Amino acid sequence: MQPGEVWVEGSLRARKKAELNHGIMIWLGKKKKKKKKGVRRQFFTVDLKRFRNVEEMNGDGIGEKGGVALGRELVSGVCPRLISLDLSYNGLKFKGTKSLFDAFARGCGSGITNLDLRCNSIDARGIQGFRAAMEAGALPKILNVDLRMNTFGDDGAKLIAHMVLSGVLGNIETIRLDSCQIRDPGLSALFKAFNAKSIGFLMPKLKFVSFKNNHPSSTMVKQWGIIP
Repeated sequence: MQPGEVWVEGSLRARKKAELNHGIMIWLGKKKKKKKKGVRRQFFTVDLKRFRNVEEMNGDGIGEKGGVALGRELVSGVCPRLISLDLSYNGLKFKGTKSLFDAFARGCGSGITNLDLRCNSIDARGIQGFRAAMEAGALPKILNVDLRMNTFGDDGAKLIAHMVLSGVLGNIETIRLDSCQIRDPGLSALFKAFNAKSIGFLMPKLKFVSFKNNHPSSTMVKQWGIIP
């Protein structure tokens, strides 16, 4: 896998279709050709519109511009059968994740059950975009969310706690918030949210939550015990 490429793997039907084109595995890389005047630039080397049966998408180093481009492609109607989206370690940052969450808010990716956004420098603004999307009814089938190794800190953690208590994460089974620069205020908000008496009603499917490797004070560790 080369930097700046996205790997798309489809279902059996999609693979059969892919074999007629570029083989079983499809690589979407950044185009290096210069943009021609009057022609809309296609960011990826493979036209996603040709692979409607794709169910799994993995990205590798697509960057902020790649995230923006992917969000735009999803809005155009590509990959309607997508189930798993793994964009971990892609450097999406704020603009890249905003584009994706805006696409989700518009109903794109409605079949996604697994969303992996590890290590993308997502700050509190990005989490606000996630919250807005979920409040708009995005990702109705989402089960697993991985936000580890991002930079949203206390402000982002408080937004997630609010999402928990407002019920917009009701379908979630697992959520990972490890190593996100969260300190006492954010960790306290998360502890209270996930230990609320109504959590069984708000998140009836919840099986696993983790926010290890953040920055609790010794006082908080004594108060709450082991960090989940």
